[in-house]
Formats: sequence, C-alpha cells, structure tokens
Amino acid sequence: MLDRLRENPSAVVAALVAAGILAIAVGAGGNSGGDSASTDQNEPEETVEVIDGTDDNNMTDELMAVDPEASLEVDQEEAIEDLVAVEPQEGPVVVSKEESTLRATVRPGDNQTLIVRQMVDDFATQSGQSISAEQRLYVETNVVNSVGRNDIITTNDTIEVDESVIADFVSSSRDLTPDQIALWAMYL
Repeated sequence: MLDRLRENPSAVVAALVAAGILAIAVGAGGNSGGDSASTDQNEPEETVEVIDGTDDNNMTDELMAVDPEASLEVDQEEAIEDLVAVEPQEGPVVVSKEESTLRATVRPGDNQTLIVRQMVDDFATQSGQSISAEQRLYVETNVVNSVGRNDIITTNDTIEVDESVIADFVSSSRDLTPDQIALWAMYL
C-alpha cells in the first residue's frame, strides 16, 4: 500500500485535505455547550464537499464563492507564475569586467546560474583555460553558492562576482577525482 501512495502523491494530498476538512467540520459541528454525552440522533449529518484539486478553475470558483477577497490571492499567484514562466532571452549574457569584478545585468528570464555560467565561460576563454562540462558545473554551482544563492532576482539587478572566486573554483575543479566527476556528470 505504501508503494501505491508513493506513486500517487496527489492521492495522499487529497486524503489529507479531506481529513482536514472533515476534522474542521466535526469540530465546528460539536456541541456548543451542555452535556457532551448527550447527542440528538435525529439531527441531520453535516455534509462536506471535498475538492480534489484536479480542476484548478473549479477550485478557484469554489474559493471565490466562499471568500470573494480570495480572488486577489489567486491573481497574485498567477502574476508570480507569469514571472517564473518567462523564457530566457536568446544569446549570451553580457558580462563586463571592472578591475577584478565581473558584472552582469539580469535580463527577463535570467537566473543566477545562467549568469554565473556565462561569467565562468568568459573567464575560461579570457584566461585560456579549458575545463570539462563536469568541471564547469562544479565551478558554477560553487560560485553561485558563494555569492549567496538567490532564487528571486529581478530584471535589471546586477550580479557581481570577484574574478578570484571563479579562479579558485576553476583551480579546485582540476583536483576532482574521477568518482567526483562522475557524480557531477549525473546533472548534465
């Protein structure tokens, strides 16, 4: 049974939602006072409608019927999804160098990894160093982590990386063992 649940996580979520709604309904339908041992057997049972979440439009309509202000939350979620779904612009990121700092301006759809990847490529080209795809992945991952991974960057933000940080990780990438390179290759 556990294997079936692992294969279908949406069923687990639906069951948890149903259990939560049932718990709320039972709690709200409890006695408002008096003797808890006495119950009226003639009272009709409360019905609870469970929304399984498979139809987003139906779920939104249900949410808005219950709480008209909920439409604002849905609009905000849609706006965030629109930003997340932006495709990166064609062509390489423009990286400039001032003294020992590499800078790039975020374009619509760019992320830190994409920008750092271009910085690493530019560094390798300008320094005449050749690194494998696995080494490049190692370098760019560690550079992104060193500058503070940020999943939310906006257009026209500037990402700056000191050239020495890239140089250090390029140097340490040469010390990767064959087993470590094989591990990095899994992500290519």
